[in-house]
Amino acid sequence: MNRLNIQRQADRRDEILSAAQRCFVRSGFHQTSMQEICTEAGMSAGNLYRYFPSKETIIAGIQRHAALEIARAIANPHQNAHHRREVRESLSQFADIALGSIQEGDTEVALAAIHAIRELVCNDYAPVKEKLPPHWFTISHEDMPGASDQTIVQVDRTRTWLEHVVLAT
Repeated sequence: MNRLNIQRQADRRDEILSAAQRCFVRSGFHQTSMQEICTEAGMSAGNLYRYFPSKETIIAGIQRHAALEIARAIANPHQNAHHRREVRESLSQFADIALGSIQEGDTEVALAAIHAIRELVCNDYAPVKEKLPPHWFTISHEDMPGASDQTIVQVDRTRTWLEHVVLAT
């Protein structure tokens, strides 16, 4: 497969993930059907299932996307606000899926979402944290809504915004 096709597939996968996340935000994970994701992504069900055979595989896709955003933050440090926002939104999505799944009595999906958070923090973030540029850790109230000024200063000083977001989610 040539490079252009690989990039096209990666771009399409990102489009599907974005469409799925919009659907999950609008309707919740359990109330969103694969057909709704197809409609939002502007594709057929057969095409969607080639990329993601189930909603559960979309959770893993969101985690991989967030991991890629961390890698992009290292490679392109001038886009940190965008990359940080993408990671924060993924963490929020995982928390919403986990809590919604607990309410639905769907332990398997709840654990998949919790596992995605663990993978992102332990395997994708912690090993490269020191490679992230200093301004990755400079945050504002947008990054941590509701946090006090004192908390923002403390998080900036300790370079722990992602850890705080995980614990607050």
